[in-house]
Amino acid sequence: GSSLATNQPAVTTTPTFTVQQPNGQHLTPGVHRFRLVVTDDAGNTSQPAETQVAVVAVDTTAPTAVLDAPQRLAAGAALTLSGARSSDAAPGKLVRYRWTHIEGAGGATVNQPIETTAATLAQPQGNQQPLAVGRHRYRLVVTDDAGNTSQPAEVQVIVADDIAPTAVIEAPAQVLQGQSLTLSGARSSDTGGRVVRYTWTHSQGAGSSLATNQPAVTTTPTFT
Repeated sequence: GSSLATNQPAVTTTPTFTVQQPNGQHLTPGVHRFRLVVTDDAGNTSQPAETQVAVVAVDTTAPTAVLDAPQRLAAGAALTLSGARSSDAAPGKLVRYRWTHIEGAGGATVNQPIETTAATLAQPQGNQQPLAVGRHRYRLVVTDDAGNTSQPAEVQVIVADDIAPTAVIEAPAQVLQGQSLTLSGARSSDTGGRVVRYTWTHSQGAGSSLATNQPAVTTTPTFT
């Protein structure tokens, strides 16, 4: 592009030449070389002199952030956020991704932005700071190589407790007839949540306050 067509000489009687860049005829980004030959008043011509100019694109267009994540995540499972579908108008390119966990309890980075040059961010859930069961929201802002930043993109992830709890029952190996027997489920556990109900069944043997094969439900981890 430009008013000086490639390999088409332009002749002036002045020592300067301005290369115009009208709309639709901009110089393309990259290195451009220009050559000058001068002629004296006797008609003698010089050897060519050359120079080069690097043309840098003027990019004022903001990129577009697109944030992808699973809509539902099992409690304790690793979460991967992706900004791979984010884009920037040519000839620009994305150079920075800014991630923020803006809603939801747990995790190590709530409201603490993380910047990466990669288009994905893995969020492992350690035993110390797992994501809480419930709704979480994440935000992504991308920046291109001209320093333009996008509008925020947000996504919602529901962390669900899909993992069955583990029952552990403890009792003395033997008890005297007529003596109270205490059963304990205190060592039972749950990943990503808590145990809220204990169902006890006397599955073999007769007698006691717990009728055979008639479940009894408590909200405490012991039954006497």
